[in-house]
Amino acid sequence: MLAQAVDYDRTSAEGKLLAGIMDMLGHMAEAIEVEFVSADTGGVDMFLYDCPGCGAVIEINEETIERERHIICPKCNDPIIIATHGA
Repeated sequence: MLAQAVDYDRTSAEGKLLAGIMDMLGHMAEAIEVEFVSADTGGVDMFLYDCPGCGAVIEINEETIERERHIICPKCNDPIIIATHGA
C-alpha cells in the first residue's frame, strides 16, 4: 500500500479515512491499465485500455481521450471511463 511509507495513526478517524482512500486508489490503479502504443499513427498518440468488464484491449487515440469522458467497449458494450479526461 502506498501509504505504508507514511507514518500516521491508523486507528484515528483521519487515519482510517486515509487508509481507505489509499486502498481504493490502489484498486483503481490495478483496474485501469493503460499502455502507450508507440507506432506510426500519423503523429497521433495511441493508447491501449483494458475493458474492466470483459478484458478486451481497446486502442484509443489521443484525440478521443481529450474529447470524450468515456467510450463503449466494442466487445461487451460496457462503458469505459477515460481516467485522464480533464487532466
